[in-house]
Amino acid sequence: MSKPVFDDLFKFTGRRNRKSYFLLALFQIAAMIVLSFVMVFGIAVLDGFAPLGYLILLAVVAGFIALMVNGWAAASQRIRDFGHSGVWSLLILIPYVGWVVALALYFIPSTEGENKYGPSCI
Repeated sequence: MSKPVFDDLFKFTGRRNRKSYFLLALFQIAAMIVLSFVMVFGIAVLDGFAPLGYLILLAVVAGFIALMVNGWAAASQRIRDFGHSGVWSLLILIPYVGWVVALALYFIPSTEGENKYGPSCI
C-alpha cells in the first residue's frame, strides 16, 4: 500500500515512496497551471480594478510559495525513503545538478522495511 498523497504535505519528517511522490508531483503541476491561469486572469481582466487584481496576485504568490515548500518537503521525505538525510534535497537548488537529482528521485527504489527515518510506506 502506498502512502496517501495528501498526508504530511508540509512536514519535513517521515518517508514518501515513489508512487506517492509521483502522484503529488502531478497534483503540483496541475495546481501550478491553475495558479498561472488565475494570475493571468488577475492581471489582464481585473486591470481596471486594481485592488482586487493585487489581492489575486498576492494570493497566487502565496500559492506558489506553498507549492514550493510542499515540493521541498516531499523531496526530503522521498530522499529519506531510500535512507539518506532530507538535507540532500537542497541539491535540487544547484543549477544543472538539480535536474539530475530531481529526476533521480523518481527512479531510486525505496529501502525495504524500516530505516532510521521510519517504517516503509510500500
